Amino acid sequence: KVRQDRPKCLDDPALGTHGYVRLKSSGLRFHYVAAGERDKPLMLCLHGFPECWYSWRHQLNEFRDSYRVVAPDLRGYGETESPQPFGYCGWPNFTMSHLTTDVRELVEALGYSSCTLVAHDWGGVVAWPFAIDNPELVDKLI
Repeated sequence: KVRQDRPKCLDDPALGTHGYVRLKSSGLRFHYVAAGERDKPLMLCLHGFPECWYSWRHQLNEFRDSYRVVAPDLRGYGETESPQPFGYCGWPNFTMSHLTTDVRELVEALGYSSCTLVAHDWGGVVAWPFAIDNPELVDKLI
């Protein structure tokens, strides 16, 4: 059964502000929720499977005083666009190279040169090679 109405908890302003950025190489529009002032260091939170930004709702609140906490919907999840084609035929658009490029371009699109990278489950699978290949962009990996 398809849900007709969006769950109200996803629009709770106490959790943060919804935003979108379009990434350069893929052209995909990425959705994120951010909390904390823009002049604070970036804490980027990568969710697991099959989750979305909402899995980081407690961290958005907890760390907002010290960081600009950003929890994106990863490629193909939640409100972030999915590359075409969909389904099994689209798997070449989800290589580790694509996913780590998304993270790099997301950091840049948010106006930062580095981040504290926090990841869980599938997000961790992306975070580790990202940190290995882009050490200059990762202040801490959690």
